[in-house]
Amino acid sequence: MTDLPTPPSVSSIDTRLNGVHRARWLVVTLVFTMMALAVCILVFVVIRQQAEISSSCDFYAPLTGLSPAVTPQTHRPSKIGVSIISGARIAYGGEGCGRPLPPAPAGLQHWERYYHITR
Repeated sequence: MTDLPTPPSVSSIDTRLNGVHRARWLVVTLVFTMMALAVCILVFVVIRQQAEISSSCDFYAPLTGLSPAVTPQTHRPSKIGVSIISGARIAYGGEGCGRPLPPAPAGLQHWERYYHITR
């Protein structure tokens, strides 16, 4: 008969398994902690982004009702003025700010066509 190696004692196996279990629970705890931290960061970013959108709505709101001012020398408004008003209307509607805008004033529509500004 051949001599078989003696199996390790139960207490030494328990000691090794306790270390493995401890490491496994440490990894699980770290993963859940990282996930909770990621959720907290996501909530913070969403709240900050909503505040920024709200402040940009406050900026665009007064511009949306304006008609471009015609200069006496050229008898037409500047292209940049028409672009700013048109862009403010686009941004206000696109960011979901408050109530829907009424149709653009006829003067704004005329000068948008004149300067080939598309919405």
